[in-house]
Amino acid sequence: MNKNLLTALLALLTLGLTACATDVTNDYLAKKKSNQGSQSYAYGKTGQVSQTAAKTNRELRQQRVVYFGFDKTQVNAADLAVINAHAQFLKTHPQQRIVLEGHTDERGSSEYNIGLGERRDKAIANLLKAKGVRPGQIRLVSFGKEKPAVLGHTESAFSKNRRVEIRYEQS
Repeated sequence: MNKNLLTALLALLTLGLTACATDVTNDYLAKKKSNQGSQSYAYGKTGQVSQTAAKTNRELRQQRVVYFGFDKTQVNAADLAVINAHAQFLKTHPQQRIVLEGHTDERGSSEYNIGLGERRDKAIANLLKAKGVRPGQIRLVSFGKEKPAVLGHTESAFSKNRRVEIRYEQS
């Protein structure tokens, strides 16, 4: 290979890498600047969660119901922040215990719905455990279709009944 061609290729490669690094740095700085004043999980110099993040976690923990699709046990991406907030609280309060109460809509047999409610409970319990919550802090109960949140035979009513409720036990 020609020495001049090799030098030119190395120069282009160096320029390309420098440009990529500059773009990444600029993107990071732009995101950091745009997030100032927004609620985020920012850590201070000591490594502790900021007051803003603590407030956000507290607000997320106020949400105690996770909804599911018809005949589904997959947790929606939108609910992951809520589950993560509960996990963080439970990890920092190891004496605290929760009950996950699984529910379904009225369609299907009682036996099937008890099993579906339990599988929904387990889906959330597994996410909590993956975030470091001890198994002894979590209790599962499935009510199936026996305790609807909303009465009715419409999709709107059904969607409100397909849920897991997160209840904190008195410690």
